[in-house]
Amino acid sequence: MKIESKVMQGVTVLTLAGMLNLTEGIVPLRSAILSASGAGQNNIVLNFSQVSKIDSSAVGELFRANDILANMGGRICICEPTEKMAQLIKITELNGRIQMYNTQAEAIASYQDL
Repeated sequence: MKIESKVMQGVTVLTLAGMLNLTEGIVPLRSAILSASGAGQNNIVLNFSQVSKIDSSAVGELFRANDILANMGGRICICEPTEKMAQLIKITELNGRIQMYNTQAEAIASYQDL
């Protein structure tokens, strides 16, 4: 898993590339989220445009990370999921707790309304 981090309009955007699963992606994702949060960035956009696979352990990690950030006044949202990822997010009901947006710009704008 490769993760690129940047701050745009006061929101941390993590662009993920590769598989997000127990063996490859969870530890780097957790580290990137904790690093952003440690720097005071509690609103995070996860760009899923290059995520090729996600497993149940990663879904659990997203729930956990979102809960931690919510306790600190922030949240996670997902943007640009592939069609396959969007279906999986809906099936797991992840979209009931973590908002999903078609574009990165929409995801970033969602924080401006808070």
